[in-house]
Amino acid sequence: ASEYWDGEKPVLVAPEGSTVTLPCVNRQHIWTERHSEEEQQVVHWDRQPPGVPHDRADRLVDLYASGERRSYGPLFLRQKMNVTRGAFARGDFSLRISHLESADEGTYSCHLHHHYCGLHERRIYHVVVTEPERERKVVNLTTHGVPPAVDPNVVRGHNVINVIIPESRMHFFQQLGYILATLLLFLVLLIIVVLVTRRRRQRGDIFHHYSLCRKDVNLKEFTVDTTDLTPHKSEDIRLDYKNNILKEKAEQARSFPAKNIDLDKGNHDFLP
Repeated sequence: ASEYWDGEKPVLVAPEGSTVTLPCVNRQHIWTERHSEEEQQVVHWDRQPPGVPHDRADRLVDLYASGERRSYGPLFLRQKMNVTRGAFARGDFSLRISHLESADEGTYSCHLHHHYCGLHERRIYHVVVTEPERERKVVNLTTHGVPPAVDPNVVRGHNVINVIIPESRMHFFQQLGYILATLLLFLVLLIIVVLVTRRRRQRGDIFHHYSLCRKDVNLKEFTVDTTDLTPHKSEDIRLDYKNNILKEKAEQARSFPAKNIDLDKGNHDFLP
């Protein structure tokens, strides 16, 4: 049998059919010496099958300092499990399990209670049962041209080829897959950003062209209005010009008095 620590409790590994002893020893005088409160000193063993919580453990045996013993289940009746007589006198409450079977696997706990003093101690063990190792005969065969006789009691070994894939390669492929997935995700995000940016730019260009078109329309309307006004202005200028000529003629008429010219007199002078 072998034993190791799993971080919480010792684990005992023993082959099937063997015998193991789960130690539970306390040699302090409070357990070994007789007192008037013998009924207050109690030791009991519990067993938890695999997958069963501790609050549903099976009680195996109760031991009292008075010598009373209460066994539960068929295991103690068949003497498969046992605690030595005079356990309180020796301070040794170890549990002995013989003829181990796969059904004996589980977690075993030893509880020491002193109700008068308010003491409580516990020992926990986990038992693992393995298949027994088979004995193998090693025979050296020497050939002298005659094949040896086949011995039915000889166990021949089989050639086993173990193919081991290096973990480094598997780790490399795993890391490579992570990297490729990350790059693919980055490319998808980049494409989405580019498409959104391009769409926003297109919307901005459309709005810019629309605003320019509105400005052109306003300017054209303004020029049309000015051209409509130009004929009226030219007509006003012409009227002013005519008024000025008439004004000048009137002034000239005022400054130079009219003369009477005798056209008949002139004609007589020129006649022979």
